[in-house]
Amino acid sequence: MPTAEPRPFLGGFSAVQRERALSSHIPLPRAVRVPPEASAAEYVLTRLENVVAVREFLDDPVNKAQLEAEKTFFIKGMRTRAPERGRRAIEDRIRGTLIGTRDHRYSVEKVVGRMNKVRWAETKPGEPTGREMLRASEYLSEDSPAAFWQLRTLLLLVMIIEDLGWSERVLSPRDIHEERCAICLESLHEKGAMSTWRQLEPCRHWLCESCHTRQTEAHSLGTCALCRAEIAEAVIAVAV
Repeated sequence: MPTAEPRPFLGGFSAVQRERALSSHIPLPRAVRVPPEASAAEYVLTRLENVVAVREFLDDPVNKAQLEAEKTFFIKGMRTRAPERGRRAIEDRIRGTLIGTRDHRYSVEKVVGRMNKVRWAETKPGEPTGREMLRASEYLSEDSPAAFWQLRTLLLLVMIIEDLGWSERVLSPRDIHEERCAICLESLHEKGAMSTWRQLEPCRHWLCESCHTRQTEAHSLGTCALCRAEIAEAVIAVAV
């Protein structure tokens, strides 16, 4: 019996919704941000590229207790913020990614695989590209919140791996020097951990908070200093 290919979409907020909001100057919903990366979804795919090593980390008995504790704490926090009707689906994703086997529907292997399928999807002219669909999935959709929480779970997994000292064995490198503030040109590394940044929409370049404050005091939002695109919104984010 033939099996259907999994749909190459993540659900949640769509690229069309994002474009409509930007063109209408409607504030975008809360999103997952990782300064100074252009896309939190692509950041996750870069860091978790070696899913074989990630699985070794997840299956190592030494890490089981910490993963279980992180899962419990994360679900507890999610329950205070997510709509009640969507919590069961979100909990299933969190469990599948952090403590599930490789065969689980939401194992890290399957989730990363689906995200990569979206990332490199061939689309028709005029349709959103795979990367545009990924970027739209970073926003919280009140109707379909699970995709937003799935991405947050993957970011949590990256942080757990770092905290437990497995970075060099598991995670692909993160080059934090590529993206800089569009005005002062300082990087996240130079600004320091927990520095506050603004991501410009729709171009996705970054401003550090101090440069953003000076720019808005002088010119309102205006245009991006790097690409000269009109700024529809400057979304606040704290470096991790």
